[in-house]
Amino acid sequence: CSRAVAPQPWDGDVVAEDHHAFARCLFYTAHAGTLDIMTGRCDRVGPLLRVRPVLLPVKSTSVASSEGYWQSWVERYHQARRHTQGVSELSYALLATYDLLRTVPLHLQTAEVLLKLFRAIAKLFCMHLLPQMQSVALATLTVYWYANHRHVPQCPHRIMMADTRQEMLLCGLAGAWVLVWPVAVPVVLMIIANYLFMVTSFVAPGDQSEAPRKLSIWAKQHGSCPPTLGSVRLTVFLMIAIEASCFMMVLMVPYAFIPMVLAYVHVCFWGNRITYVTAAKSADYGSTSESDPKESKLV
Repeated sequence: CSRAVAPQPWDGDVVAEDHHAFARCLFYTAHAGTLDIMTGRCDRVGPLLRVRPVLLPVKSTSVASSEGYWQSWVERYHQARRHTQGVSELSYALLATYDLLRTVPLHLQTAEVLLKLFRAIAKLFCMHLLPQMQSVALATLTVYWYANHRHVPQCPHRIMMADTRQEMLLCGLAGAWVLVWPVAVPVVLMIIANYLFMVTSFVAPGDQSEAPRKLSIWAKQHGSCPPTLGSVRLTVFLMIAIEASCFMMVLMVPYAFIPMVLAYVHVCFWGNRITYVTAAKSADYGSTSESDPKESKLV
Protein backbone atom coordinates (compact mmCIF):
# COMPACT_ATOMS: atom_id res chain seq x y z
CA CYS A 1 0.00 0.00 0.00
CA SER A 2 2.86 2.40 0.84
CA ARG A 3 4.34 1.96 -2.63
CA ALA A 4 1.02 3.01 -4.14
CA VAL A 5 0.84 6.21 -2.07
CA ALA A 6 4.51 7.17 -1.65
CA PRO A 7 5.14 7.93 -5.36
CA GLN A 8 2.51 10.71 -5.23
CA PRO A 9 1.50 9.89 -8.82
CA TRP A 10 -0.79 12.91 -9.24
CA ASP A 11 1.90 15.54 -9.02
CA GLY A 12 2.81 18.64 -11.01
CA ASP A 13 5.46 17.05 -13.22
CA VAL A 14 3.11 16.32 -16.12
CA VAL A 15 -0.61 16.30 -16.78
CA ALA A 16 -2.33 14.35 -14.01
CA GLU A 17 -3.60 11.46 -16.11
CA ASP A 18 -3.64 7.71 -15.61
CA HIS A 19 -0.64 7.00 -17.86
CA HIS A 20 1.59 9.29 -15.86
CA ALA A 21 0.33 7.79 -12.61
CA PHE A 22 1.37 4.37 -13.91
CA ALA A 23 4.77 5.61 -15.12
CA ARG A 24 5.54 7.36 -11.84
CA CYS A 25 4.60 4.29 -9.78
CA LEU A 26 6.62 2.08 -12.13
CA PHE A 27 9.80 4.09 -11.74
CA TYR A 28 9.23 4.55 -8.02
CA THR A 29 9.34 0.78 -7.55
CA ALA A 30 12.70 0.80 -9.34
CA HIS A 31 13.86 3.62 -7.05
CA ALA A 32 12.68 1.76 -3.96
CA GLY A 33 14.41 -1.39 -5.21
CA THR A 34 17.66 0.53 -5.63
CA LEU A 35 17.41 1.78 -2.05
CA ASP A 36 16.86 -1.81 -0.91
CA ILE A 37 20.07 -2.81 -2.67
CA MET A 38 22.01 0.01 -1.02
CA THR A 39 20.74 -1.03 2.41
CA GLY A 40 21.47 -4.70 1.77
CA ARG A 41 17.86 -5.89 1.89
CA CYS A 42 18.07 -7.44 -1.62
CA ASP A 43 20.68 -8.09 -4.29
CA ARG A 44 18.92 -6.91 -7.47
CA VAL A 45 16.27 -4.51 -8.78
CA GLY A 46 12.88 -6.07 -9.49
CA PRO A 47 10.21 -6.97 -10.03
CA LEU A 48 8.63 -3.64 -10.94
CA LEU A 49 5.06 -2.47 -10.61
CA ARG A 50 2.25 -4.78 -11.70
CA VAL A 51 -1.09 -3.17 -12.52
CA ARG A 52 -4.40 -5.00 -12.30
CA PRO A 53 -7.70 -3.47 -13.47
CA VAL A 54 -10.40 -2.60 -10.95
CA LEU A 55 -13.61 -2.34 -12.96
CA LEU A 56 -16.02 0.33 -11.73
CA PRO A 57 -19.77 -0.46 -11.68
CA VAL A 58 -20.50 2.47 -14.02
CA LYS A 59 -19.87 3.24 -17.68
CA SER A 60 -18.79 6.39 -19.48
CA THR A 61 -19.85 7.72 -22.87
CA SER A 62 -18.25 10.35 -25.09
CA VAL A 63 -18.23 14.05 -24.25
CA ALA A 64 -21.71 15.57 -24.49
CA SER A 65 -22.47 19.12 -23.40
CA SER A 66 -25.90 20.20 -22.21
CA GLU A 67 -25.44 23.42 -24.24
CA GLY A 68 -25.81 21.72 -27.61
CA TYR A 69 -23.81 20.19 -30.44
CA TRP A 70 -21.41 23.08 -31.02
CA GLN A 71 -20.33 23.22 -27.38
CA SER A 72 -19.95 19.43 -27.40
CA TRP A 73 -17.54 19.72 -30.34
CA VAL A 74 -15.61 22.46 -28.52
CA GLU A 75 -15.34 20.40 -25.36
CA ARG A 76 -14.25 17.35 -27.34
CA TYR A 77 -11.47 19.47 -28.81
CA HIS A 78 -10.38 20.50 -25.31
CA GLN A 79 -10.43 16.83 -24.32
CA ALA A 80 -8.22 15.99 -27.30
CA ARG A 81 -5.79 18.79 -26.34
CA ARG A 82 -5.63 17.48 -22.78
CA HIS A 83 -4.99 13.90 -23.90
CA THR A 84 -2.35 14.83 -26.47
CA GLN A 85 -0.51 16.87 -23.85
CA GLY A 86 0.38 13.45 -22.46
CA VAL A 87 3.24 13.34 -24.98
CA SER A 88 5.26 14.84 -22.14
CA GLU A 89 4.94 11.48 -20.39
CA LEU A 90 7.26 10.01 -23.03
CA SER A 91 10.04 12.47 -22.22
CA TYR A 92 9.42 11.84 -18.52
CA ALA A 93 9.75 8.07 -19.04
CA LEU A 94 12.90 8.45 -21.15
CA LEU A 95 14.54 10.68 -18.54
CA ALA A 96 13.59 8.35 -15.68
CA THR A 97 14.89 5.33 -17.62
CA TYR A 98 18.15 7.12 -18.37
CA ASP A 99 18.62 7.96 -14.69
CA LEU A 100 17.86 4.37 -13.69
CA LEU A 101 20.28 2.83 -16.19
CA ARG A 102 23.00 5.33 -15.28
CA THR A 103 22.54 4.94 -11.53
CA VAL A 104 21.98 1.22 -11.01
CA PRO A 105 25.03 -0.99 -11.75
CA LEU A 106 24.58 -3.18 -14.80
CA HIS A 107 25.07 -6.44 -12.92
CA LEU A 108 22.15 -5.55 -10.63
CA GLN A 109 19.67 -4.98 -13.44
CA THR A 110 17.47 -7.88 -14.50
CA ALA A 111 16.07 -8.77 -17.89
CA GLU A 112 12.55 -8.51 -16.45
CA VAL A 113 13.12 -4.92 -15.36
CA LEU A 114 14.67 -3.90 -18.68
CA LEU A 115 11.81 -5.54 -20.60
CA LYS A 116 9.17 -3.77 -18.51
CA LEU A 117 10.91 -0.41 -19.02
CA PHE A 118 11.09 -1.03 -22.76
CA ARG A 119 7.40 -1.95 -22.90
CA ALA A 120 6.40 1.18 -20.96
CA ILE A 121 8.38 3.44 -23.30
CA ALA A 122 7.13 1.58 -26.38
CA LYS A 123 3.49 2.03 -25.33
CA LEU A 124 3.94 5.77 -24.85
CA PHE A 125 5.75 6.00 -28.19
CA CYS A 126 2.96 4.12 -29.96
CA MET A 127 0.33 6.38 -28.40
CA HIS A 128 1.91 9.79 -28.91
CA LEU A 129 4.42 9.60 -31.79
CA LEU A 130 3.76 6.62 -34.04
CA PRO A 131 0.26 7.73 -35.21
CA GLN A 132 1.58 11.10 -36.39
CA MET A 133 4.57 9.52 -38.11
CA GLN A 134 2.30 7.06 -39.88
CA SER A 135 -0.21 9.76 -40.84
CA VAL A 136 2.43 12.06 -42.34
CA ALA A 137 4.04 9.20 -44.27
CA LEU A 138 0.70 7.90 -45.58
CA ALA A 139 -0.46 11.42 -46.51
CA THR A 140 2.77 12.03 -48.44
CA LEU A 141 2.42 8.70 -50.23
CA THR A 142 -1.22 9.45 -51.04
CA VAL A 143 -0.34 12.81 -52.63
CA TYR A 144 2.41 11.10 -54.63
CA TRP A 145 -0.10 8.42 -55.64
CA TYR A 146 -2.64 10.96 -56.88
CA ALA A 147 0.03 12.99 -58.67
CA ASN A 148 0.99 9.88 -60.66
CA HIS A 149 -2.58 9.06 -61.72
CA ARG A 150 -3.27 6.70 -58.79
CA HIS A 151 -0.14 4.66 -59.33
CA VAL A 152 3.21 4.57 -57.54
CA PRO A 153 5.97 4.24 -60.16
CA GLN A 154 7.90 0.93 -60.07
CA CYS A 155 5.36 -0.56 -57.66
CA PRO A 156 2.54 -2.98 -58.56
CA HIS A 157 -0.91 -1.46 -58.94
CA ARG A 158 -2.66 -4.81 -58.52
CA ILE A 159 -2.26 -7.16 -55.60
CA MET A 160 -1.75 -10.16 -57.93
CA MET A 161 1.29 -8.48 -59.52
CA ALA A 162 3.30 -8.44 -56.29
CA ASP A 163 6.33 -10.70 -56.04
CA THR A 164 9.36 -11.17 -53.80
CA ARG A 165 11.87 -9.04 -55.67
CA GLN A 166 13.72 -6.54 -53.48
CA GLU A 167 12.08 -3.44 -54.92
CA MET A 168 8.66 -5.05 -54.62
CA LEU A 169 9.28 -5.87 -50.96
CA LEU A 170 10.18 -2.22 -50.35
CA CYS A 171 6.90 -1.21 -51.99
CA GLY A 172 5.06 -3.56 -49.65
CA LEU A 173 6.83 -2.23 -46.56
CA ALA A 174 5.95 1.31 -47.64
CA GLY A 175 2.29 0.35 -48.05
CA ALA A 176 2.41 0.96 -51.80
CA TRP A 177 1.02 -2.40 -52.92
CA VAL A 178 -2.40 -1.27 -54.15
CA LEU A 179 -2.61 1.82 -51.97
CA VAL A 180 -6.21 1.22 -50.88
CA TRP A 181 -5.27 -1.80 -48.75
CA PRO A 182 -3.09 0.02 -46.17
CA VAL A 183 -6.19 2.10 -45.39
CA ALA A 184 -9.09 -0.28 -45.99
CA VAL A 185 -7.85 -3.20 -43.91
CA PRO A 186 -7.18 -1.17 -40.70
CA VAL A 187 -10.54 0.59 -41.07
CA VAL A 188 -12.39 -2.73 -41.35
CA LEU A 189 -10.54 -4.13 -38.34
CA MET A 190 -11.30 -0.96 -36.37
CA ILE A 191 -15.01 -1.23 -37.22
CA ILE A 192 -15.07 -4.84 -36.03
CA ALA A 193 -13.15 -4.05 -32.83
CA ASN A 194 -15.37 -1.08 -31.93
CA TYR A 195 -18.53 -3.03 -32.69
CA LEU A 196 -17.48 -5.93 -30.46
CA PHE A 197 -16.50 -3.52 -27.68
CA MET A 198 -19.82 -1.66 -27.79
CA VAL A 199 -21.86 -4.86 -27.91
CA THR A 200 -19.89 -6.47 -25.08
CA SER A 201 -19.97 -3.41 -22.81
CA PHE A 202 -23.39 -1.90 -23.50
CA VAL A 203 -25.74 -4.06 -25.57
CA ALA A 204 -25.16 -7.65 -24.44
CA PRO A 205 -25.43 -7.05 -20.64
CA GLY A 206 -28.91 -5.58 -21.11
CA ASP A 207 -30.05 -8.38 -23.41
CA GLN A 208 -30.33 -10.90 -20.60
CA SER A 209 -33.57 -12.82 -20.36
CA GLU A 210 -34.08 -11.72 -16.76
CA ALA A 211 -36.71 -9.16 -15.85
CA PRO A 212 -35.36 -5.60 -16.17
CA ARG A 213 -35.63 -4.96 -12.45
CA LYS A 214 -33.33 -7.90 -11.76
CA LEU A 215 -30.54 -6.46 -13.91
CA SER A 216 -27.61 -4.80 -12.20
CA ILE A 217 -26.89 -1.09 -12.61
CA TRP A 218 -24.00 -2.06 -14.90
CA ALA A 219 -26.33 -3.97 -17.23
CA LYS A 220 -28.98 -1.23 -17.23
CA GLN A 221 -26.47 1.38 -18.43
CA HIS A 222 -26.90 0.45 -22.08
CA GLY A 223 -26.71 3.94 -23.58
CA SER A 224 -30.38 4.05 -24.68
CA CYS A 225 -29.51 3.13 -28.27
CA PRO A 226 -32.67 2.96 -30.46
CA PRO A 227 -33.21 -0.22 -32.51
CA THR A 228 -33.04 -0.33 -36.31
CA LEU A 229 -35.36 -2.91 -37.88
CA GLY A 230 -35.83 -4.25 -34.38
CA SER A 231 -32.10 -4.70 -33.70
CA VAL A 232 -29.95 -2.52 -31.45
CA ARG A 233 -26.87 -4.35 -32.72
CA LEU A 234 -27.68 -3.24 -36.27
CA THR A 235 -27.91 0.38 -35.10
CA VAL A 236 -24.54 0.14 -33.38
CA PHE A 237 -22.91 -1.46 -36.41
CA LEU A 238 -24.32 1.09 -38.86
CA MET A 239 -23.27 4.04 -36.69
CA ILE A 240 -19.72 2.72 -36.33
CA ALA A 241 -19.37 1.69 -39.99
CA ILE A 242 -20.67 5.00 -41.38
CA GLU A 243 -18.60 7.16 -39.03
CA ALA A 244 -15.42 5.14 -39.59
CA SER A 245 -15.69 4.93 -43.37
CA CYS A 246 -17.06 8.42 -44.13
CA PHE A 247 -16.10 10.83 -41.36
CA MET A 248 -13.08 9.42 -39.52
CA MET A 249 -10.42 10.84 -41.85
CA VAL A 250 -12.02 14.29 -41.78
CA LEU A 251 -12.47 14.37 -38.00
CA MET A 252 -8.90 13.21 -37.42
CA VAL A 253 -7.63 16.62 -38.58
CA PRO A 254 -9.24 18.83 -35.88
CA TYR A 255 -9.39 16.16 -33.16
CA ALA A 256 -6.11 14.28 -33.66
CA PHE A 257 -3.54 15.83 -35.98
CA ILE A 258 -3.87 19.50 -34.95
CA PRO A 259 -4.04 18.83 -31.17
CA MET A 260 -1.04 16.50 -31.41
CA VAL A 261 1.10 19.02 -33.31
CA LEU A 262 0.10 21.75 -30.85
CA ALA A 263 1.03 19.44 -27.98
CA TYR A 264 4.49 18.85 -29.48
CA VAL A 265 5.08 22.60 -29.80
CA HIS A 266 3.65 23.37 -26.36
CA VAL A 267 5.72 20.73 -24.57
CA CYS A 268 8.86 21.81 -26.43
CA PHE A 269 8.62 25.51 -25.56
CA TRP A 270 6.33 25.80 -22.53
CA GLY A 271 6.38 22.39 -20.88
CA ASN A 272 3.22 21.45 -18.99
CA ARG A 273 1.90 24.91 -18.17
CA ILE A 274 -1.56 24.39 -19.63
CA THR A 275 -5.14 25.15 -18.67
CA TYR A 276 -6.73 21.88 -17.60
CA VAL A 277 -10.26 21.77 -19.04
CA THR A 278 -12.41 18.89 -17.81
CA ALA A 279 -14.85 17.14 -20.12
CA ALA A 280 -18.62 17.27 -19.70
CA LYS A 281 -20.28 13.86 -19.77
CA SER A 282 -23.89 12.89 -20.17
CA ALA A 283 -25.78 12.49 -16.92
CA ASP A 284 -28.05 9.74 -18.26
CA TYR A 285 -26.59 6.52 -19.66
CA GLY A 286 -29.90 4.77 -20.15
CA SER A 287 -30.32 3.48 -16.62
CA THR A 288 -31.51 6.52 -14.69
CA SER A 289 -35.09 6.21 -15.84
CA GLU A 290 -35.14 2.45 -15.36
CA SER A 291 -33.58 2.17 -11.93
CA ASP A 292 -35.59 2.32 -8.75
CA PRO A 293 -34.03 4.87 -6.34
CA LYS A 294 -34.43 2.33 -3.58
CA GLU A 295 -32.31 -0.10 -5.61
CA SER A 296 -29.52 2.36 -6.41
CA LYS A 297 -26.88 0.44 -4.49
CA LEU A 298 -23.99 -0.99 -6.50
CA VAL A 299 -24.62 -4.63 -7.36
